Amino acid sequence: MKKLLLLALLALLSCNLWKEKGQSGLFLVLVNDQFGYINRAGDTIIAPQFDNGANFAEGLAQVAIGEVDQKWGYIDAEGAYTINPQFDETGPFSQGLAVFAWYVGDEWLYGYINTQGKRVIEPQFREARDFSEGRAVVHAAANGKAGYIDKSGTLVVNPQYADAYDFSEGLGLVRSDDDKWGFIDKAGRLIIAQQFDGARGFSEGLALVVIGDRCGYVDRTGRVAVTPQFEAGRDFSEGLAAVTVKVGNNALWGYIDATGKMVIDPQFVWALEFTAEQLAAVAVGGHWGYIDKTGKFVINPQFDLAYSFSEGLALVVTENRYGYIDNTGKYVWGPMDGGTALPIKRFSGRQRRQVTALPSPTPGRRTTE
Repeated sequence: MKKLLLLALLALLSCNLWKEKGQSGLFLVLVNDQFGYINRAGDTIIAPQFDNGANFAEGLAQVAIGEVDQKWGYIDAEGAYTINPQFDETGPFSQGLAVFAWYVGDEWLYGYINTQGKRVIEPQFREARDFSEGRAVVHAAANGKAGYIDKSGTLVVNPQYADAYDFSEGLGLVRSDDDKWGFIDKAGRLIIAQQFDGARGFSEGLALVVIGDRCGYVDRTGRVAVTPQFEAGRDFSEGLAAVTVKVGNNALWGYIDATGKMVIDPQFVWALEFTAEQLAAVAVGGHWGYIDKTGKFVINPQFDLAYSFSEGLALVVTENRYGYIDNTGKYVWGPMDGGTALPIKRFSGRQRRQVTALPSPTPGRRTTE
């Protein structure tokens, strides 16, 4: 059971699902199977009382009541309901709107609410994602094809793609029917041809792409900035990107700069992005710790799992006990016996596509999960 739990959590780590936008200095905790919130000092601000929950986004947090037929609503930073529990599924607020699901006829369809809980875009889509840069990916109910809407709900890019992902740095990532990825602008014009076997959105001017069986990076014109040569990779963050190379029989993670120069030698069995705290979670020798941008361990490997820092704290797990640490490695809350549970929103099958992040592409994997 523990092995299965760790494998599942590693999958979550690759998508950074626990971390959402704008936590407002509050962090999700799970105590006696109830969700609540603490502050950066580890003080309980909103007592554990919810059957499900998620991190704060734009000043509001999704919470649910009910063990079986859960209904979702939203609370503010004081724990007061701003939108009463009423929805079967919801997403975090992004640019003032949040995805919700509603059973229409004989199928689940997605629409959007505003921060007052008013339906501003009626449920009509087979799938929907959060807004980013004034656009949101939606999949048409009729044929499942992906396009983009603006915040009024108007289709600005007609549903025509096999799949699509959020706009980042002015470009949206789209997949053709023959499984090739490219980038469009907000008017729907193809800017970078659909030619890649895998891709992620732009970050710090570069996008990770897969060509054949190797990962590299392109700039916003489609020019290859870092030659495809890596087994896998992550987004650029704080000037560096984690990539894997073969070392003997092992694929190990290191970090490159924007020129493709390896600045932290491949030595880690797993590695996440650097965050504003200038630290990155890495695994070596079966344990996780945190390094700085020189590759030096600031927090020695000691955890079974470690998540990226956000707003000064990071979630860590050791022997099924979880807690939050500061950037010195000191626990500010916990460790708490979580059994097989962590303070991470529990997703249903319906919600998987509308809230999950695009995983790092790996050569040979042609789909995004």
